[in-house]
Amino acid sequence: MLFGSTRKLMAISGAIVMTAALSGCQQKEVAGPPILNGNWASSDGVYVAEFRNGNFQAVANDTGQVISRGEYVALASDRVQLTWTGLVSGNTSQADCTKPEANRLDCVDGNGGRFSLVRG
Repeated sequence: MLFGSTRKLMAISGAIVMTAALSGCQQKEVAGPPILNGNWASSDGVYVAEFRNGNFQAVANDTGQVISRGEYVALASDRVQLTWTGLVSGNTSQADCTKPEANRLDCVDGNGGRFSLVRG
């Protein structure tokens, strides 16, 4: 009888852990794409990036050409991770960003380069 109770307890514990894990995933998605939807200009004036539901593309201000496409994930309401591919180079890059204000992202890419985006 004790063996059966232990099994039930383990099954319930497993279900609780699984529910907590799934809740964590769902929170990441809920905090995700909508917080960035819209147009964001690079602080150096080189491009404007359009963010929509987890994806974005950057358009060069001088030529009007799409220069990169990527995805973003909000890790929290003030932390975002960007991953993109440059269409000319074919290189994939990643950056971790903080959102110190509602309309500003401050980012650091994988090489330590810093850039900022401002919602337009």
